[in-house]
Amino acid sequence: MTLRLRFAASFLCLAPAFATAADTEWIVAPYGWLPSVSVDQTFDDGSDGGTGEGDAEVLSKIDFAVMLRAEAARGHWGAMLDYIYVSLADQTTYSPLPAISVRIDGDLDLEVLEVGGFYRITPGPRGLDLLLGLRRIDVDLGIALTRGDLPPRPLQVAAQIDDVFAGARYQLPFGKRWDVSLRADYGFGDSDGTLNVIASAGARFTESIGMRLGYRYANIEFGQDIEGEREKTDIALSGPFVGLVFRF
Repeated sequence: MTLRLRFAASFLCLAPAFATAADTEWIVAPYGWLPSVSVDQTFDDGSDGGTGEGDAEVLSKIDFAVMLRAEAARGHWGAMLDYIYVSLADQTTYSPLPAISVRIDGDLDLEVLEVGGFYRITPGPRGLDLLLGLRRIDVDLGIALTRGDLPPRPLQVAAQIDDVFAGARYQLPFGKRWDVSLRADYGFGDSDGTLNVIASAGARFTESIGMRLGYRYANIEFGQDIEGEREKTDIALSGPFVGLVFRF
């Protein structure tokens, strides 16, 4: 069983503890996300006889992504699952010296899966939640460097990152149908740090169906050995999202 499946299984193992109670609230929320994605990467740019080091933005693009959130809560305690998938490609130019131009073709596949729990300091729709969980990040970044008439030089950054994250979420309702929410958390472990911030507002059409829109920022930093050198990758995603919320 892959670690991604183990993470999902962890959520399913927590769920029966909530399922037996009549006052358990379940939430399933699929989202569409329109993030601006930028990827900064260090690499050997070949500008100094093969020993020069470059640090360039190899991807910078606005693209569509999907997110899915699921929660089960009862009283003070709850379990949650969150999933993000992003896939995009871009082309840019990097000039380490005035006379040297390197074309960079990059493509990125990114999956983020988190499983965790939360503690509600004040049970109910209003109040502060403390968050704790595990986050799995799968990164597949392909880079092709083309300099002058030389053939493209491919680089591959493939990483599986496991982090622990901790944070908080504050929810404030307005009347019976409106609410706002702010979440922030920080992850650490295999990465050099992951930051996740979400601000959103929601509306309930019925007791079971609602809509949520907001803005999400995520940043992932990690290091990896590429061609014998320790290189750094910095992935930043930010943009608006909208989705449906199903409660039962």
